[in-house]
Amino acid sequence: VPKYAVNQRVFCPEGAELYESVIRKTSLKERKWSYFVHFLGWNVRWDKWVPESSILEYTEERREAVAKQEKAKKEELQRLRQEANERKRKKR
Repeated sequence: VPKYAVNQRVFCPEGAELYESVIRKTSLKERKWSYFVHFLGWNVRWDKWVPESSILEYTEERREAVAKQEKAKKEELQRLRQEANERKRKKR
């Protein structure tokens, strides 16, 4: 029996970040479960098969932590853009 069900919301890593995802398919090969996940808000070209060990259960606490991480990342990107714009203005 797979740990996660089709259409179940989970968290899945892509690179060094965790993203909200949904299970689209399951597969059992050599006694190991794999899941075809869709990253919510992403183009389907990013959908991929991942092993069960890469998936994290969806919890409100994890969702809040990921949202906080995303907010901090956006704020840092905005700060870096502002610094770059200031450097450009000083060069003129």
